[in-house]
Amino acid sequence: MEKRSEQAIPVLLVSNIKKSLTWYNDLGFKEEWNHSIGGGLPILMSITRGDIRIFLSEYLNDNPPRSIIYLMINRSDYLSESEQLAGTTSGQQTSEITLHDPDGNRINIKYQ
Repeated sequence: MEKRSEQAIPVLLVSNIKKSLTWYNDLGFKEEWNHSIGGGLPILMSITRGDIRIFLSEYLNDNPPRSIIYLMINRSDYLSESEQLAGTTSGQQTSEITLHDPDGNRINIKYQ
């Protein structure tokens, strides 16, 4: 049996999964899957960007609000124009930026 690589997957509390997905799409994340018990009930969603995976959860008891995650990404990878501008200082690119998603979760991005 082949071993899978180990990983840690952060779970971020969000209030509106569609709004959050749009925001994370701008960072190059794509929906992998989502799950809900039924219509109108909270949704748990997996989003990925390359080997990076994050769970977005509308379930209030899953985790505390305003979490922090740290992403190490290649500078050549896709970032939206707004994130590229957020990563500049006086016309020079920085190697690290801090963003906040629509729910106040802090996303620290370090360029490699």
